Amino acid sequence: MAGLVLFWLGPVCGFPGLHRPAFAWWEFSLVLKTDGKYRVEEPGTSFSGSFRFTFRWTGRLEQDEDDYLLVRFQNELIGWEIEETPSAAGSSRVMTQKDIAQEPDFNLKYILKKGNALYLDFATEGFPIPLNPYIETFPLSLPASEENGLNLGGIGYNLSVVEGSNRIAIPESEIFLGPVKRSFNWTWKHQEWALKQNRTIFTSGWHKVSVVITLTPNKEKAASAR
Repeated sequence: MAGLVLFWLGPVCGFPGLHRPAFAWWEFSLVLKTDGKYRVEEPGTSFSGSFRFTFRWTGRLEQDEDDYLLVRFQNELIGWEIEETPSAAGSSRVMTQKDIAQEPDFNLKYILKKGNALYLDFATEGFPIPLNPYIETFPLSLPASEENGLNLGGIGYNLSVVEGSNRIAIPESEIFLGPVKRSFNWTWKHQEWALKQNRTIFTSGWHKVSVVITLTPNKEKAASAR
């Protein structure tokens, strides 16, 4: 998942009375940790799953006249675990990440300057559940920022944030004052009934999310990656 991606930000607005050091660039790091559960159930059959993972996204934020460029260095999935347990034996069995090829995929789409703050737009793509063979599958909803979560996977992700906030925003002025470290935490929960093939199926999902962003200024000119 390592590679090079350039993101454009909008023009920088002035802050009256604020002296801005001539930083050439900032080291940028985002660490996202998630711990969650899901359940797919109908009378006589159910599948219960739990999962956890961490993504580490690193790069460099640069000024480019009145704009910014965010250069991606690495997007790494670490500590990926999932386990699904069926309610009964038979053709179903306990399954883990070792039994499937799918894994979460973190996508930092862009940073958007709105007013005096920088907002992150990202989403984590899941995969169909249950992992065991079943008459129907449902998308596993995984963390998204407020900028991205309006209708993630057909579900209004932002409407199901029950604690904390998934608004990932950093005041622009802070990055000119020295190193920045910001933490964001939220809990997401969603459940619904679905009618599939004349069968009523209950699905539920829950996860807790921790996002830590760090920006470290550097006055030395960075080697151009463009």
